[in-house]
Amino acid sequence: MTAHNRAFEKSFLVGKRVLVVGLLSPRVDAVHEMDQFALHLRQLGATVVGRLVQRRGVSRSNRPGGARAARLQRPLQLSTFLGSGKVRELKELCEATHAELIVVMNRLTPTQRRTLEEITDLPVCDAVDTGHG
Repeated sequence: MTAHNRAFEKSFLVGKRVLVVGLLSPRVDAVHEMDQFALHLRQLGATVVGRLVQRRGVSRSNRPGGARAARLQRPLQLSTFLGSGKVRELKELCEATHAELIVVMNRLTPTQRRTLEEITDLPVCDAVDTGHG
């Protein structure tokens, strides 16, 4: 566990207004996955104020297609993990919900975490930090 991960001990979530973000493939039930992760965060004392899903391998008509199975779990943008449009949407949602923390359901690299923190002006942690990954 790195020093950065230690800063996000489970008690850090208590009382925080949290925005949940996930990059999910079309092969999973996004609503169910987000509900389960949000329940985990609520059990740790967080208040989930919003959710944002980035779908990988789904066409604009919401039908599976495009990405091969091997690429479904890879980030859309190496620097931010999410696509540029989702990053803009994330920043707007953070402001609208008055979130205090962003929790990403997927694992992030230190660069992805730092870049999202710089863009949103909020701390960012991932599933591993919450004991879920």
